[in-house]
Amino acid sequence: MPEIKNRFTGGKMNKDLDERLIPNGEYRDAMNIQVSTSEGSHVGTVQNILGNSQIAFAGISSDPLNPAICVGAIADEKNDKLYWFIKDTSFDGIFQYSSGGAITPVLIDTSGAVLKFNGSKIITGINIIDDMLFWTDNQNEPRKINITRSIEGTIGINSY
Repeated sequence: MPEIKNRFTGGKMNKDLDERLIPNGEYRDAMNIQVSTSEGSHVGTVQNILGNSQIAFAGISSDPLNPAICVGAIADEKNDKLYWFIKDTSFDGIFQYSSGGAITPVLIDTSGAVLKFNGSKIITGINIIDDMLFWTDNQNEPRKINITRSIEGTIGINSY
């Protein structure tokens, strides 16, 4: 069977055509890939990346009637960390996951008056610049926190 090689310079996903008819530079479907931005001859090549894995985390509600909801997430590839925003029945929180498996609370809001996460409103406008985390949900005013200072001032989730 011949090996199909495509160059993805167009960067378009085309689900309308049959996969045999898709022009060079377009693709039909993609999962767990990233376009390489390295130097040299491999610039722009598509590479496989690892998939997702479930993380068990004590302290977040496991009530099936009122489960905790992830309302937003962002990967900090530069520092090999992940930040996710959680709306639970008893708190709103931002957590940091390090590649070694450590989970650190960045900010815990038990009153709901600071973070004001809405379980039905997903936060898509998230960015990390230097050590600052910026986000907006198009409902509340844009927010920012200093990640390091916030971690230092936040006690563990089980302390509330």
